[in-house]
Amino acid sequence: MNRQAHPNRPADLIPATIARRIPRLGASGEAPLLEVTAQAKVVDGASSWRWYLIEWDGEDACYGLILTAGFAVAGQFTLSELAALQNPQSSIRCDTDFEPCSVSELIKTEPAVGQLVAGSGLNLVNLE
Repeated sequence: MNRQAHPNRPADLIPATIARRIPRLGASGEAPLLEVTAQAKVVDGASSWRWYLIEWDGEDACYGLILTAGFAVAGQFTLSELAALQNPQSSIRCDTDFEPCSVSELIKTEPAVGQLVAGSGLNLVNLE
């Protein structure tokens, strides 16, 4: 993972090359969570927190997956919230090595995402 300098603006947290590929909020419509693509990953190198961006408004508001300590939730968050977490003990940055993948693929490396989807009542039998 590459380290990125602290952002001046919330959108600076995501490099332009990555930001261009993230669809706008609402672009997935009613697509099932398993079928959408996690386009970017933001991590706190000092903790277990990870944020997977699926959509965003191009400036601050995001929709995606939030993971920590084996728990996952899908929902909205803002890059300004993530930038505000920056302090000497944290290392909030975009994982520039992350390759976009479907949520169904992400389950293979992030078991908590599978628990989230299973808790939503979706059938996971045919994932592999």
